[in-house]
Amino acid sequence: MRLSFAGSANSNASFGRVSQVISAVPYRGRRVALRALARVPRPSAGSAGLWLRIDAKGQAVFNDNMLDRPVASVEWKPYEIEAEVPVDADQIVVGLLLQGAGDVFADAYELRDLGASGVGAEAARTLSKQETINLAAFGRAYGYARYFQPTAAGADWDSLALAGVLAVQDARSVGQLAAAIQKVLRPFAPEVKVWPASTRAPSQELAPGERVRFRHRGLGPQTSAARKTVYETHTEVVSKAEMFATDLPGGLRLSMPLGNVPPSAIGPVRLEKPDGFRPTGDDRITRIADVIIAWNVPQHFYPYFEQVDTDWLEQLERSLREASEARDAEAFTQVLNRTRRRSQRWPWLCRRAAASIGIRSRMVRLDRGSAGCQHNASRGGPQAAAM
Repeated sequence: MRLSFAGSANSNASFGRVSQVISAVPYRGRRVALRALARVPRPSAGSAGLWLRIDAKGQAVFNDNMLDRPVASVEWKPYEIEAEVPVDADQIVVGLLLQGAGDVFADAYELRDLGASGVGAEAARTLSKQETINLAAFGRAYGYARYFQPTAAGADWDSLALAGVLAVQDARSVGQLAAAIQKVLRPFAPEVKVWPASTRAPSQELAPGERVRFRHRGLGPQTSAARKTVYETHTEVVSKAEMFATDLPGGLRLSMPLGNVPPSAIGPVRLEKPDGFRPTGDDRITRIADVIIAWNVPQHFYPYFEQVDTDWLEQLERSLREASEARDAEAFTQVLNRTRRRSQRWPWLCRRAAASIGIRSRMVRLDRGSAGCQHNASRGGPQAAAM
């Protein structure tokens, strides 16, 4: 199938699409995946993507057109959109969309039933004080590692957030917490060290030679297929790495070089979840991981911390508790909106997250594309890696 669009002078009709409407009844209460092979004949100004929309009671409850991660390769590649189908869904719209002038080819379209929704999902519950501290400590360490430790290409940081939540939440002592965080981060950032602040810092001898560090101007696109922005994230080679150290919640310390030798390869992240598990906003672990992922973007890249009076760490802990207690994805959306209103430091948090707000939620996508300015040194973060 080929979709070609010449563009339009009407800004309200600046895209072309081809679609098919099917009944949602056979898929109610199921998780589905829209899959296809796609390519573009040449790089162009247009953005193309698969399109999946789910309607219930006359309203769209899920809508993903991939325009934030468009088809950009001239070679045939597989693409996929996953979604939960609500039990009251009426219809499913599948198709192909092209925004702006250009062409896109697609083949082998299929809507696959992935099984019952909610496999392995944890029910909402209240976090204890210790669990909240554990998760806040991991959340802080996760952000430092992700945005200031270059690692192997294709590293699945989203799954690592899930694995980290599962690993640290039940730690019963500061020693157990430090060991759990260290173990989770080691494959991705082996030179990040975490230890109890009451003990001696571990020895850390860095291998000599050239190292790689991030240079951020805001948080730039993480892939070449991402839409163009004024923000940039790239790596550079340095001959010597400065050391950074900071406190973490729960009586921990963290240190790391601002420049490292990235691992050559990283295996898939293993989750202690049953086969068939998919991260969605109906899962308590996913909601907590989503908060950690999103919170770290303004934590390291928001330009106006000095303009508002908010305890940003307290907002993390409060959002973690509320995410754990949210009954489902819709309730989690309200948690995110309350966080935005309370903190005044999450201004680009989307007004409404996707109906299936999992690790790849629109919230996180928008944050990555919109966060701007260099890291603020007054926040006590690793400025040298962000300048």
